[in-house]
Amino acid sequence: MLRQARKEEDKLNKNLLKAIESQDVPFVKWLLEQKADPGRPSSSWAWGLALHRRALQDAMVTPLHLAAEHCDAAAVQQLLRCGAPTEARAEGGTALKAVAVPRVLGAGGRPCAAVAEELLQHGANVSARDIFGRTALEVALQESNTAVAEVLKKYGAVE
Repeated sequence: MLRQARKEEDKLNKNLLKAIESQDVPFVKWLLEQKADPGRPSSSWAWGLALHRRALQDAMVTPLHLAAEHCDAAAVQQLLRCGAPTEARAEGGTALKAVAVPRVLGAGGRPCAAVAEELLQHGANVSARDIFGRTALEVALQESNTAVAEVLKKYGAVE
């Protein structure tokens, strides 16, 4: 019984990542209503290990990180409403750092700036550093993501 429940949970979480990747916000919302875990890292086989090994956890992607990378404001809002942790670390940094180096940069960075603002409004730490010691502001400036850099400065980030 427990094994079957775990399989169903894994399926929900894998589908959540796929829905975010394809920017299917209605499906993201439905999956969250079905109790997909908005804070669970992508690598289900390593979930238990990730709780004990920081390096392994840093290598995985959470749904919030993926939505932030894609500058998908609607998906980020849904995930945050369902309790996605803003300070979860994946791929070496927080979701705020992920939005500073997006996979898909919207027109002039504007959608990414909206995602950064949403994360900050939900308590993301503007001073958090990645595994290389860089803040989201440093990364945004390095990537010429000026719209996100301005939002970070508005919330107290300093160069």
